[in-house]
Amino acid sequence: MKERVADEIAELINSPGLIALDLEDIAKLMSGAESAAFGSGTATGINRAKIAVEQALSIHQFEGVNLAIAHCVLVKITSKGNLRLEEYREVADIVELANEGITMIIGVSVNESMQDELQVSIVATGLESQFERA
Repeated sequence: MKERVADEIAELINSPGLIALDLEDIAKLMSGAESAAFGSGTATGINRAKIAVEQALSIHQFEGVNLAIAHCVLVKITSKGNLRLEEYREVADIVELANEGITMIIGVSVNESMQDELQVSIVATGLESQFERA
C-alpha cells in the first residue's frame, strides 16, 4: 500500500495540469502524517464525477479506512480537458461530506488519451488514530 501511495503522489506532481500540484502541496499533505490511504475511480457519462469520486471513496478502495478522521486529502481530477465546473464542484462537495472541515488540496490534470472518462484519485493522510485503535 505504501508503494501505491508513493507512486500516486509522484504521478500527481508530474502530471501536467490546469490546476497543478507541487511539492508544497505534498508537504502540506504529509506534514506530521504517519499513515495514508489511496483510492481511485473512473467513470463516463452524465454522472461521471459523482460515480468516479464515490468509487474512489468506496470501502474497497480505502480498505476500510474511515475518511471522517483524516486530517488532509489530496484530490486529483483527470479528464481529456472537458471537465465542467459543476463536476469539479461535485467532487469537492462529496469529499467534504465525508469529512466536513477537512484540509483539501485539489489538482486538475489533462490527459489527451482519455475520451469521455473522468478519473478521481484521492490520497488521505492523518489516519493514525484509526490505526492505533485497530
